[in-house]
Amino acid sequence: MSGGGGSRHAEPDRCPYRRPFSQDFDDCPAYAAATFTTVDSAGLPRGTWLTCAHLLSGSHPRESGRFYPRCALGTAEDRLRFAVDEGGRPALRLVRGNGSAA
Repeated sequence: MSGGGGSRHAEPDRCPYRRPFSQDFDDCPAYAAATFTTVDSAGLPRGTWLTCAHLLSGSHPRESGRFYPRCALGTAEDRLRFAVDEGGRPALRLVRGNGSAA
């Protein structure tokens, strides 16, 4: 998982993963691949990237006019719960080599 702790990243629903997502991204148990196409002011396509269907823009709670990558599902625990409840990737895939949950 990329992103860090500290006060700068204190929002509990912040998406901690590096974007744009790669074709083989599977770090988040609730990841739902979606494409995002940007266009210029004339409406011409400028590029297409992979994103997550749950990724939103959140308003920073303490700094007006600042935004952060927000997961619509909520916290890391909420994302795991969603994946299990919705038949997402099996929880066993979340266990890393050291036996701790990701």
